[in-house]
Amino acid sequence: GMPEFDSSNIGEVVISGGEPLLEENIATINYICDSIPAKKISLFTNGVNILKFKSQCDFTKIDEFQIDLFIIFLESINVKNVTFKFNDNVDDKYTSGELQVFTTNMTFVGCTFEGVAVCPWGKTNQDDCESAIFTDCIWKNLSGRYGIHQNTAHRLTVTDCDFLNCERGIHTNSVSPEMIEIKGNTFTGIGNGYGMLCLAENGNYSETELNISGNDADGQVCLRQLNKTISLSQVAAIFANNIF
Repeated sequence: GMPEFDSSNIGEVVISGGEPLLEENIATINYICDSIPAKKISLFTNGVNILKFKSQCDFTKIDEFQIDLFIIFLESINVKNVTFKFNDNVDDKYTSGELQVFTTNMTFVGCTFEGVAVCPWGKTNQDDCESAIFTDCIWKNLSGRYGIHQNTAHRLTVTDCDFLNCERGIHTNSVSPEMIEIKGNTFTGIGNGYGMLCLAENGNYSETELNISGNDADGQVCLRQLNKTISLSQVAAIFANNIF
C-alpha cells in the first residue's frame, strides 16, 4: 500500500526518472498529487507523454514542470497555465532551450517560459502554420534566443505578455504573413542589438496587416528591421505607437 503523510512541513516533492510519465507510474503520480501535503510538487519529464496522460492526471496540481525537450506534432493545441523551464543542470554550456511546436494552429494562455524559447512551426513544413496566439504569457531569464523564435505562423498574435530579463524579444520569419499583432506587452533587459522585435529579411510583408502598439520596451535596440518589403510609414507607426 501507499504510505500515509500527516505532516504539512514537506517543502517540495520532485517526481522524476528516467521518464516518470509512463502508464505504470500514473497511479503513483496521482497519489502524490492528492495525498502528500507538500508546499510544492515538481515534475521532471521529457514532455513526450504529457498530452497522452492529460485526461488521467490532473496536471493543475503540479506546481512546476521541468521539461528537457518538448516537441509537439498535432493539428492544433491549446495550452493554459503551464510552466516550461529549462533544466540548466544538464550541461553548463547550454543556457536555454526551445519548445518546437509543429502544428497548424496553436494557442498559449497564462504560460511561463523560463529559459525557453517557443518556435511556432508548421505541422509538415514551415509554411503551413496558420496561427500562433500568445496571451498573458511570461518569458524570463532567456539569453541567446528570441522568446518567440523564427515564427512562421501566417497570423501571429502576442498580447499582454511580459518578456523579463530576456536578451531578445520576438523574431518573425514567415514567408508571407497575413497579420502580425503585438499589443500591450512589456520587454525588459533587451540588448545586444537584437531588439524587442526583429522583422526578418526573408518574406514579403507588403500586404501584411501590422498592428504593433502599446508595448513598453527598455532595451538598447527596440526594432531590428531587416525586411525591404516593409514601408517607412509602417516603421514610423511602430515607433509612434510604442514606448521605447
